[in-house]
Amino acid sequence: MKEIAKDIFIENSYAGVILGVVRTAHGLIMIDAPFRLDDIKAWKTALDGIGGGPERVLVNLDTHLDRTLGVKHMDSMVITHQKAVSMIKSRPNAAKAQEMEALAMYESYDGFSNIRWLPPEINFQQNLMLEWGSHHVLLEHHAGSNAAGIWAIIPDQKVIFVGDSVLVAQPPFLAFSDLTAWLEDLKLLTSAKYKNYQIVSGRDGVITIEDVREMAKQLRSIQRYVNQVHEKGADTETLLTIAGKLMKFYENQPQNQEIYLNRLRWGLTSYCELHKE
Repeated sequence: MKEIAKDIFIENSYAGVILGVVRTAHGLIMIDAPFRLDDIKAWKTALDGIGGGPERVLVNLDTHLDRTLGVKHMDSMVITHQKAVSMIKSRPNAAKAQEMEALAMYESYDGFSNIRWLPPEINFQQNLMLEWGSHHVLLEHHAGSNAAGIWAIIPDQKVIFVGDSVLVAQPPFLAFSDLTAWLEDLKLLTSAKYKNYQIVSGRDGVITIEDVREMAKQLRSIQRYVNQVHEKGADTETLLTIAGKLMKFYENQPQNQEIYLNRLRWGLTSYCELHKE
């Protein structure tokens, strides 16, 4: 666990997403959860060792399986965006029946058969402020990368957790996204409002403004292709060709070519189906 600002920690050693925690006098505000049982046990032990008040609350930055599978084992109150409630409730209990999630990390691990989904205790529409004494944490809805996407912002320490809004050197998860809103999110992230903030990606940890700009460049390319599909119509074969063209952004990741190509194929197909006119 690494302390990136006063009372703000991240953990990047577990499979899935980068975890975060804000330590306050009232308790711990946890950001996302591991999905493997061994990692969950290790994470809970690590959290017990950093102090803070006795209360616990867990914020899910979106509905991706990598960050929601382990929620039921975290023994804490859960906060999500309002749209996450119906998305989570609609999921089947059998692991093999889950949506593919564009090659989520959990798919690389055995041991998932039946899954018990727990609805969040707290949800909100646009924003929610957690005032837990030592630090205030603002949760904002940002639907670009996921319809139920949240940013967790700690203004006094200039830290912002942006989930899957920015990914470094890997394709975006497109299935539940809105490209226009996503580009607006990234424009906001590079604005004066977040100058000198530490930006924490849900897959890469602390990232730079250049990483945000590179993400926007990729999304604009994807948006151009998607607009062509909507204007002219396209079959599955066309979408697969587009996925191949987008792989130019990830040529420096030869070990992940198949995974990334399949993520793009599935994401593009799902996105175009969701947003078809």
